[in-house]
This record gives sequence, C-alpha cells and structure tokens, in this order.
Amino acid sequence: MKKLGFKGKKTFKIIHICLIIIWVGGIVSWLPLMSALQSNNYNEIHVTYLNLRSLAYGIIGWAGIGTLLTGLVLGIFTDWKLFKYNWVTTKFFTFFVLTLFEYFFVELKLFNNISIIESKAEAALTDPTFLNNYSTIKYSLYLQLIVFLLIIIISYFKPLSKKERLQKG
Repeated sequence: MKKLGFKGKKTFKIIHICLIIIWVGGIVSWLPLMSALQSNNYNEIHVTYLNLRSLAYGIIGWAGIGTLLTGLVLGIFTDWKLFKYNWVTTKFFTFFVLTLFEYFFVELKLFNNISIIESKAEAALTDPTFLNNYSTIKYSLYLQLIVFLLIIIISYFKPLSKKERLQKG
C-alpha cells in the first residue's frame, strides 16, 4: 500500500490536530451553556438546548467525523499503522469508543430533553427524566474532557511496550 509522502503526512497531521482542537472546543463550549441551565426560566432553557444542538451538529459532529477520517488516513498510510504500535491502537480505540459514546449516548440524552421541553413546556423543568438526562449530559462532558486529555498525553509521550522498544533498537 502506498504511503503518504512527507508533505501529505504533515498536511493530514495539521488538519487532524486542528479538527481535534475544534472538537474539544465544541465540547468545552457546552460547559457554560450547561451551567446556564440552572435557571428556572423555560425560554432560557429551551434556547440553551437549541444552542447545544447547534454546537453538536455544526461543530462537534463534523469535527469528530473529520478527526476519525484523518486519523484513519494517518494510521493506514504512514509508518505508524493502526495496529503496529500499542499507543496508536490505544488512541484509535479510545477515540472510537468516545465517538460512539458521544453520538449514541450524550446526543440521545440531549435530543430526548429537547423533545421533553417542546412537548411539556414549563412542566419539563421538573420532569425526572429531563433532570436525569441533564445530569448525565453534564457529567459526561467532564468524562469526555478527561478522555481527551488522556489521548493527548498518549500522543505526546508515545509509550512503547517492551517489545516495541526492542524492535526500535
């Protein structure tokens, strides 16, 4: 299989890092919005959830897909390979699980709460499912940021197994 040249590798790496920054920025931007949900004002909460959905669709989703695709290109068409080094494999699977968690768990909670808000109006603010979803989303943001930090640490230190160190010489 043909490998990326020096310029191609650098280009994809820059794009990959930029997309990660955008994705993390999108998640971080949810934090003040989640804090704003402490309000008892129905209109504020409704607008905040619509803003969260816009960030999920417009920034987090596209940056996540782009990060996955550029990571795959870097993992397949460079010397790193997806399964050659434990640190690359760990990053890939951690990232993949994080992406699934975000798309199929956090966003479902978000959309469920939007439905509750739009169907129950002000009664949604005391609905147990709504409140539970809110707490789950809020704490999952911290979990996602911790996982991103772990991925960044792995990327920086590139820890090798004993076998990999021996192969490198």
